[in-house]
Amino acid sequence: MSGVNPNAPVDPAILAAWGLEPDSVRPLGNGLINRTFIARDRHGTRRVLQQVNPMFPPAVNEDVAAVTAHLAARAVATPLLVHTDDGRLCVPAEGGAWRVLTLMQGRVLDALANPAQAREAGRLLAVFHRALADLDHDFRHVRPPVHEPARHLGDLATALEAHRGHRLHPVAAALADEILAAADALPPLPTTPLRVVHGDPKISNLVFAAVEDRAVCMLDLDTVGRMALPFELGDAFRSWCNVASEDDPRGRFSAVLFAASAAGYGAAAADWLDEVEAGAALNATATIQVELAARFCADIVNENYFGWNPAAFASRGEHNLARARGQLNVHRSLVAQWGLLEDLARGLSPNGDCPPPGSSVKGDSPHSGTVPNPLRQLPIAGGPGQPPKWSPKLRSPEGCPLSKNTTEPRPTPAPGVVNRLATRPARIPSKVVLGGDTEVVIVHGSDEYLLQITDDGKLVLSR
Repeated sequence: MSGVNPNAPVDPAILAAWGLEPDSVRPLGNGLINRTFIARDRHGTRRVLQQVNPMFPPAVNEDVAAVTAHLAARAVATPLLVHTDDGRLCVPAEGGAWRVLTLMQGRVLDALANPAQAREAGRLLAVFHRALADLDHDFRHVRPPVHEPARHLGDLATALEAHRGHRLHPVAAALADEILAAADALPPLPTTPLRVVHGDPKISNLVFAAVEDRAVCMLDLDTVGRMALPFELGDAFRSWCNVASEDDPRGRFSAVLFAASAAGYGAAAADWLDEVEAGAALNATATIQVELAARFCADIVNENYFGWNPAAFASRGEHNLARARGQLNVHRSLVAQWGLLEDLARGLSPNGDCPPPGSSVKGDSPHSGTVPNPLRQLPIAGGPGQPPKWSPKLRSPEGCPLSKNTTEPRPTPAPGVVNRLATRPARIPSKVVLGGDTEVVIVHGSDEYLLQITDDGKLVLSR
């Protein structure tokens, strides 16, 4: 991917266009697409100075201005474009146009750390979508369709054919076979109307409050446009629910984070969200995982698109190999939990239909069926000899709202490592707030703990 030169000095004429103090300019963030700085203007106000990747023409700033004005008019927090002293939205330049935005106070996360953050992320994205639902704007910059799985799978085949002599071709070809098999098993997605969406709702495009897990606003609005909503939700869940970075081949899809983010989105979207769109979100998540794995795999041998970290990987090809493996592993983790996730996805549903507590979810996809969830057997009690007491503000592992006085009966122990543990009395008063196939979140007082089953069957409790 061609981008801006991160090491090129900032032209003094650019700074002068907004009255920015040259000595105040400092790099901000580590984005690979745009070049971003923080600087003070002549009044001492801190601003964000950004050189936009040339893939986005200067006209995209007209779109950003329309979107942010619409959000601000509906009291939705957003960064705003700052005009130059002579009234322009941006200053065109070789290597990409420059612009200045207001600074949004807070922090940007590389990954979600807890269900509270996940729920907030879902809430903010739904607020963003609802606020833009009535936007009447003809976008000056319209991106080509981003999510086209068949095209990306075809590009993967073309890349492998064109680079048969590449040093990583054998491993890339083997990985491609696994990706194609995963693609063949994907359930079809329904046709849904186009909505105004963010276009790139990865977790690093959300700002959280500095000292609390409250989501404040969405960043990088150059990608805003019209797209099918399930793809937007799938892209969000793909990013938010991966417990590892994209560079880590040990990725895993967290049912706990998915449940919280789906519930947050569903609560804020309410009846604005269509039943068909809500029902397609999980399928879209799986589809985008496979699509992205294919894109990473193609760039193992193309070595010309995704960024490369030379401090951690020997080449762009090796970096993309780790990414492709990681994305495929996260997809497999999602598929292994399909029944549970399909149940938890009901948090998105406008009518909130839930299956009977304890029932298994059997869907229409090739992955559906009863998925065993041994951690649901753990009777983490409200006290020694007492049944678990569930949080009234959260959903049970079945995805159903529970009332303040609801209790969950202690299940009958069955053979197995987990259930042998379940026969022991609880030692601390706790409550389980979210459950997954391999993990549960336990709240004890003001502390949260994550209980997980490792691949070799061991139980690990971490704070």
